[in-house]
Amino acid sequence: MVQVWKYVNASTGGEMPGKNWNSKTREWSDVVRPETKEKAARAHEMRNAGNSIAKIAKTLGVSNSRVYELLRT
Repeated sequence: MVQVWKYVNASTGGEMPGKNWNSKTREWSDVVRPETKEKAARAHEMRNAGNSIAKIAKTLGVSNSRVYELLRT
């Protein structure tokens, strides 16, 4: 049986915003790179403006799955 460890933020019911999960140490760490923070902010702006995931991915030069990750931060 495989155990999945996931921290759920009690106040939002979701994952830790602005954090990365390190599966080796099983700890959350802060997003460090400013470029990542900027991309996440831009992804949020574009999504709130009604853009599709595919359009956001193309604009930012990342994959669709990476856009979903950025939207979680």
